Amino acid sequence: MESNTKKEIYGMLKKELIKKRICFVLYGYEASVLTLFDKLVPFYEEKGYPLKSIDFDFLKDKGYKSESLPIEKFLEKREVDISYNISNNYKFFHIFTAKRRREPLTWHYSFDYNEKVVNIMFDAIYEREHIFSFFKEILSLLLKDNNASLGYLFEQERSTTYLLGDCWAEHQMYIYKENAEVWRRFRLSDEFPHIKNRYRHIYLQNILSVYHIEEMFDGIPFIQWVEKNAYGTVEKIGKENWLWTIPEEKQHEIQVIFYNKGLLIGVDR
Repeated sequence: MESNTKKEIYGMLKKELIKKRICFVLYGYEASVLTLFDKLVPFYEEKGYPLKSIDFDFLKDKGYKSESLPIEKFLEKREVDISYNISNNYKFFHIFTAKRRREPLTWHYSFDYNEKVVNIMFDAIYEREHIFSFFKEILSLLLKDNNASLGYLFEQERSTTYLLGDCWAEHQMYIYKENAEVWRRFRLSDEFPHIKNRYRHIYLQNILSVYHIEEMFDGIPFIQWVEKNAYGTVEKIGKENWLWTIPEEKQHEIQVIFYNKGLLIGVDR
């Protein structure tokens, strides 16, 4: 993907946002907060999406305190206070670019990391082709030395709470027999780390683990089954993950197959 010029970025930042969020979420992703920060800030800059701000929860006086800073100020803190260079002092972090830092609906793009969950977000004012290309590149970076238990592409108006299991958001995409509340409860349960070959649901893009790849369909391995039925493309991305991209016209058909096979969690039964 060609990087955007500074002129293009400044032009986009002046435009009124659509306030529709296009996101990619990863679950079961373990990484050091500061290692992520140090990788991602130059990566976004190189791709033409400079990051301007950071929010984080920081351990102080035996409790966590929320801080919100321009990235330059955060880097200054790390230079003068050694405690800001200890990853274990961070509980959550969110790096982003916005017109107004404290108003979420003015955020153009962002990256969140909280409790082994990654969420990468762009406002839909940016071209979908560029967003999807960026997603593929950043997923390759994130999964190069780490892995995720699953992940998927989703879209939501005005927020990104779908990934948590927000019932209000579940009807914004057509998802067969979806039940966000079932997913929310599962995500908060002790069973969640053992999701293995199961899925929340089937989306236009999905991150798969070894457990998903080893599943058999109609007596043949998953990747061969996808190729045989023209159910999209599966490509290795990173250390132990794969990216499955599905044709939109086949999505419902595939969702029904996976529902009947009992592999979907976030659904009515």
